[in-house]
Amino acid sequence: MRLIDRGFGGVAFLVLLSAATASAGVDGLRVPTGFTIEQVATDAQATDITCMTCDPKGRVIVAGRGYLRRLHDTNRDGIYDRVEDLQTPFLDGAMGLLAEAGSLTVTSNGGVWRLLDADGDDRWDGPPKKILSVKTGGEHDAHALRRGPDRWLYLLCGNMSGISPKEVSKKSILQTWDAGTLVRISPDDSQVEVVAHGFRNAYGFDFGPTGDAFTFDSDNERCIGLPWYEPTRFYRIVGGGHHGWLSPQRSGTWRMPPYFPDVVPPIAELGRGSPTGGVAAHLSRFPAPYRNGFWAADWTLGQVWFIPVDPASGMRTDKPSRFIETTGSVGFAPTSLAVDPTRGDLLISVGGRGTQGAVYRVRWTGPPPIMDSGNPQPIPKLTAERSLERELLREAQAESIDWASWEPKLIDALGSSDRMVRIAAGPLLRRCSLSQLQTLLVNQSQPLIQAMLALELADRQADSAIPTAIALLERKSNDSEVRLLAIRAIERRLGDLGDRRSLNRVAEGYALRGEVVASRPAIQASLERVFPTGDATLDRELLRLAAMIRSNSETLWKRVLDSLAMTGDPLEQIHRLIVMSRFQWATPRPESELAPIVAVVLELDRRLDAAQLPRDRNWPLRMRETRQALQESLPNFSRAVVEHPAFGRPEHAIWLDDSSAIRIRAAERYRDAIAASDADANWPPEIIARLGELPVESVRSVLERLASESGNRDAVVSILARDPKENDRRLLLSGLESLQPAVVDACLKGLGQLNRAGDADEIVAFVRLLQRAQTETAGEKWKPIVTARLRESTGQTFGSDAKLWVTWLEQAKPAIAKRLSSSNVDWSAWQQRLAKIDWSAGDAEAGRRIFQQTGCIACHGGASGGGLRLGPDLSGVTKRFRRDDLLLALIQPDRDISSRYRAMEYETDVGQIVVGMIVYEATDGVLLQTATATIRLNANQIVSKRPSTRSLMPSGLLDPLSNQDIANLVAYLTSISEEKRSKPEKQP
Repeated sequence: MRLIDRGFGGVAFLVLLSAATASAGVDGLRVPTGFTIEQVATDAQATDITCMTCDPKGRVIVAGRGYLRRLHDTNRDGIYDRVEDLQTPFLDGAMGLLAEAGSLTVTSNGGVWRLLDADGDDRWDGPPKKILSVKTGGEHDAHALRRGPDRWLYLLCGNMSGISPKEVSKKSILQTWDAGTLVRISPDDSQVEVVAHGFRNAYGFDFGPTGDAFTFDSDNERCIGLPWYEPTRFYRIVGGGHHGWLSPQRSGTWRMPPYFPDVVPPIAELGRGSPTGGVAAHLSRFPAPYRNGFWAADWTLGQVWFIPVDPASGMRTDKPSRFIETTGSVGFAPTSLAVDPTRGDLLISVGGRGTQGAVYRVRWTGPPPIMDSGNPQPIPKLTAERSLERELLREAQAESIDWASWEPKLIDALGSSDRMVRIAAGPLLRRCSLSQLQTLLVNQSQPLIQAMLALELADRQADSAIPTAIALLERKSNDSEVRLLAIRAIERRLGDLGDRRSLNRVAEGYALRGEVVASRPAIQASLERVFPTGDATLDRELLRLAAMIRSNSETLWKRVLDSLAMTGDPLEQIHRLIVMSRFQWATPRPESELAPIVAVVLELDRRLDAAQLPRDRNWPLRMRETRQALQESLPNFSRAVVEHPAFGRPEHAIWLDDSSAIRIRAAERYRDAIAASDADANWPPEIIARLGELPVESVRSVLERLASESGNRDAVVSILARDPKENDRRLLLSGLESLQPAVVDACLKGLGQLNRAGDADEIVAFVRLLQRAQTETAGEKWKPIVTARLRESTGQTFGSDAKLWVTWLEQAKPAIAKRLSSSNVDWSAWQQRLAKIDWSAGDAEAGRRIFQQTGCIACHGGASGGGLRLGPDLSGVTKRFRRDDLLLALIQPDRDISSRYRAMEYETDVGQIVVGMIVYEATDGVLLQTATATIRLNANQIVSKRPSTRSLMPSGLLDPLSNQDIANLVAYLTSISEEKRSKPEKQP
């Protein structure tokens, strides 16, 4: 039945659906004892939900790409049974929704928009009004909307949202900002202010009962395994505070660590994940442990966290717990959370990146919770620290300040043991004149207050900042917080971290934006007197400062060298290696210093594995840059690496330079290592490609052994094609399927050296390549070679028209013609096959071997990390995707390629076609990663570029597998647990 009602912009359709049956729970989802979770809206009602909210009447409003809908519960049984399709221009998948009495505010279509319904007839009074221009639609653009306790509208923005300074009022707490921001808009829409900054991609936020704002921010996942990696973090947002992330204004991937005393620390760290929606609410129908706190959705791992928070202090009261987690392949990818105002239940929407949509309801079904009283819970009284924090921020926004009355409070705040209070004092401190600051410094004797004043003086470029900071740093009686503040004051006086010349390189977190001139000797002398202190955090930052000033101190160098092997923490070792690479020397260092450094670098991979720290795409890039910088001081570094007795694991290749002699020697060492390894060893394609430095016959036996694993095909055939034998024919024919035109070129050349076979395998391979040649840039040079070969094999002369060849084969050789369609997936046939598989019989260990043999590990890594990370991290993949969706992606990899993992196809000025993932792009060129190599193309070499229509993941991966193999592979993917892949939570 369809009902028609007039709405904004035309007709809104109301669809009456048959009500779903509520169940006691959902298979594959686990909630705490006493709670029930049920699906209350389906994908048919709202697919791929990007955002959700509830209006005051309890109706759910959901958005996705191309739609905005209202869901109704007509019979009030908790199940949404009617869909109202709101016709609006919001087509890019709204990521922020706020439904209030008489209005709906939406983050979409390049801004924040408001729809009005002043007369309450559920019809928009007119077109939407744009109240702020901001980037939307992208995953790091503008997100959630909330109404604050001050009645201002608050907007949470990801780090690529591009808030224009022209939009921001001069009264704003922040006039400059880094990365993601919390923005507020006055009730009359006339003022826009930036409240806080330094977020990476916080998606959802909410206000607690006392008016505190909380959010859940994403990790810098591509940097896992590097010293500056930080996991997902839960924050109480501090007004005027910096929350650590710097990109894109001051860095590409580096972030300020949370122990920096001028950075807002997280309340909790929650490991790997992808934060989405969040809600803070006093749910009176929930039992006491779940009444006060924050629910945070994690899209990657398909779970919802609960973080208990004390309303009075704004701090957590216990460890975070997984409130909802997946136990099967339900495909639970939460995007938004909301509270049903009519029933007091928690609602969760799922979707994102083309996945199935749904809405779930969580209810308490245990014994009635014991209430504190019959009255609504009173708002708790704030602690003294929180009250002072609020006062500081209010005063910082005042038209004028009575400094006589406010100075004592400001001094109290600067000396507070609570870092949140000190950071909240920042906006008020910035309103002090330089003379006021200098007078305060002279009159204060407390080291913490002196350090905070030195920090502000540093930002004003005051000459007194560095001498004051050095004195505080060298006073051993000062605690580590004061001394860390002193280091930060020195760094900020010199321009602070974030040199744009080091963008997206290892030096991002070790290079100053400014230039070190007269102050370098004094700073270096102080470092020599202070380092080491025995405090791990303090020593780490002292070394960073040495790197930032490009130290040339023999004393410091030798102390760092001595400490390199002593620390067992691989992240600390990486930090020290980077620091050492930043030292500046007029002449090379003694060769005797090579041995301890090389011994450390060759053990880093094992140390990281032992610490259960995986590596993502940025890890090998940053380590190569470190090696390049070290080699400036230690010219024989790579030679020492390749000749070291421990050399021979795949991870060691990043420590080698590209000189001819090193390439040949490394190939010899790797050939011997592969020959001596057991059959189960994983040798990634980029290592196999190195064997091409040697004569083919000297590596043929090794290559023949490696060829059995499909993931090695491109690397193996590229070498064998140089000097092919008849036994190589089938491999070379399979190489014609490669995504890399250079591999196809090599195979065509190699096949040209062999006698024509003319069999079905050859005909099928060449006709398939001719079909590809119709659409691919490299196809024009393939056509004459392929048609000549087909003419020789068949005696037919159909030229380069692939359709004519297919038609002829269908008539003359139907058995061969059937094989041409094997690359076109029959999904219905696959579904029938998959339905017969006994998934419970899957063996995870056997699946791990299949994961390795098919070459998946080369691009995705495994349970222990590693790999090139050309594809997404698969930890938790079976939690956010249903099993059928996951298998469809494996069977049809070209069907839906994420923008993050879409390869680019480049044509060079010499006609070369290169296809790979962009790891860095600038005006002067691009750095690409293929399965076998890292390739740099200079801007003047590039003729054209376009996104590849094919996934880097080859098609047909599952074709040769048995049903049991497939069950084993899925069992392995299910077994990759996040607990093995993330650092344990650090206590704030």
